[in-house]
This record gives sequence, structure tokens and C-alpha cells, in this order.
Amino acid sequence: MPPYLDASVLISRLEAAQRVIAMARLGRKPTRDAARQTLDMIDLAENQLKRHSGSGVFDLSAARAAAAVLALDHLPNEATCIGAVRVLGWTISQLRENDPA
Repeated sequence: MPPYLDASVLISRLEAAQRVIAMARLGRKPTRDAARQTLDMIDLAENQLKRHSGSGVFDLSAARAAAAVLALDHLPNEATCIGAVRVLGWTISQLRENDPA
């Protein structure tokens, strides 16, 4: 995966991660590969956002926590999933707002 993704690719991948976590909230576990990809995408996105926006502007730790539980082949609790979906939604909306395209 590239070290830097443009905003539209980043948004698309964060939306995919958001869907995986939302489905987990409903009790549907992703495959191990999908769970691992979700965690990797969240980590990559958070690192990229911190580099370009400063630390603390985008905090995806709630999403990372949910994805980490999924990567361990477990379902996160409801509150963790809800927090993760919310933070991902907020991040996506901020990226859309700031995307000149």
C-alpha cells in the first residue's frame, strides 16, 4: 500500500472500514483478511492524517480499537463499534469538506 493516498482514495478506504465495523456492530464478523485490512487501513489513514494535519486533529483510536478486536477474530462491544463508526464518519466528512475535487 502506498505511504500516501489522495483524499478520494483515503475516503473510499475509510468508508470500507466504517462498513466493516458497522456490520460487526450488527453481529457479522468479517473474514480475518478483511479485519486485518481494516486495521491496516485505519493505521495508515491515521498516520497520513497526522502527518498532513498535525497530531490530535484526527484521532482514529476508537476505530483502531474496534478494528484490533476484529483482527483478533472477536466482535467488539456495541459501544466500541458505535464510537468507531462515529469517528470514521466525522473524519470522512472532514476530508470531503477539505477536498478541492
